[in-house]
Amino acid sequence: MNRNPGPDGEQPTPSASTGERPGATGGETATSSPLERGEAGRSAVERGEAGRSAAAEGARRRARREREVREAHPHLGGLLLALSEEPQHIAAWDQGAKGERALGSLLDRIAGARPDIHVLHDRSVPRSRANIDHLAVTPAGVFVIDAKAHRGKLELRQGLFERTPRLLVAGRNQTALVDAMAKQVAVVERALGGDGSGVAGSDTPVPVIPVLCFVEADPPLLALVRKRPYVTRGVRITWPAALRVLLEAPGPLGPEATRACWVRLGTALPPARGKGG
Repeated sequence: MNRNPGPDGEQPTPSASTGERPGATGGETATSSPLERGEAGRSAVERGEAGRSAAAEGARRRARREREVREAHPHLGGLLLALSEEPQHIAAWDQGAKGERALGSLLDRIAGARPDIHVLHDRSVPRSRANIDHLAVTPAGVFVIDAKAHRGKLELRQGLFERTPRLLVAGRNQTALVDAMAKQVAVVERALGGDGSGVAGSDTPVPVIPVLCFVEADPPLLALVRKRPYVTRGVRITWPAALRVLLEAPGPLGPEATRACWVRLGTALPPARGKGG
């Protein structure tokens, strides 16, 4: 979930979609934000464009910095910009957008191969500047996926007197990312209508499952081979291969229910439309 826009001096957490959309014809790609038909052809759902909000926020910050430098140094501004390194609070947004696009492309391929799996990208949060990176509706439930572009070793570590494990990436404590998923889950549950029960006329509750997917981090070798995500505080900690296994797992929802959930979520949480722009 990105917050767009934040303070320009703020150090954002990189949040990590553009390849060809599976089944697209005539050159249609994932960036074209295609409209897809919903239940009985009555509803149109826009899948969204992965990484759009993050890219827009990066462009906004870059343009502001360039304007400020040129105003402060009318004659040397261009040279100073060419010789200086781009600040991290700008580069992080581009890194995050790249990761979101890569993950979005994977999700589109998974959904393209399974008629009972549906995805949404870069969704707006009502009454907020935040967004949700990806939603995947599968037979196992609704997966709320926050893409992260952090690099380095991915691990869970629990001290002797700690009740729950800490999430570490490259040796740094990133447990706050785990805790932040609760807000996104609450947004999705409200969009589904409480606990999601009764969707598509079914009494089967719809599980809402929070996922952090580290697109560029390095999981331990054993976890990489087994392709099983970590779990802490109810949040799945994954990387692309483990996420695919998670999404393709069987579950209680049939094709009618998954499509109905997708339509409801796509309507209640429209594309963010580059809020940071």
